[in-house]
Amino acid sequence: MSKLLDDLIKQSRVDAAAYEEFLRKAEALVKRLAARQPEAGIPAAQPEAGIPAALHGKTEAIVIYNNLPDILAAAGNAHFTAAEPHAEYAEERLALALEIDRTLREHAPAGWKGDQAREAQVLNALFRLLGRNRAATRALFELVKNQPGYQ
Repeated sequence: MSKLLDDLIKQSRVDAAAYEEFLRKAEALVKRLAARQPEAGIPAAQPEAGIPAALHGKTEAIVIYNNLPDILAAAGNAHFTAAEPHAEYAEERLALALEIDRTLREHAPAGWKGDQAREAQVLNALFRLLGRNRAATRALFELVKNQPGYQ
């Protein structure tokens, strides 16, 4: 019986050590996620390949950045060269995506989705950013409205 009890105590210590290691790893992961750092061993460019560094960790802004050429081109917006997906226009597209993201985060009223008056405020803010192009504004509005990060 004593041998069985000793084995049980040893197993308990091994399990406790393994659980402690698990907790350390979980804590490190939470800290990395809070700091928006990539997982150890994965290069920073891999999860968001082709995305400018200024957008890393900004999921909603990345979606806007990736869709801007299509939105602006479909709307026939000659005002922005960001409508061109080419690399030489990436800076303008980046600046516009960041400005749209900042505007939505800072100026969109709380609980705007589904509230007609508040949605109109968001539409007006986007309208000014997109050179008063209704088609581009409407397309961008539908894109951001379906992103959970914009409340």
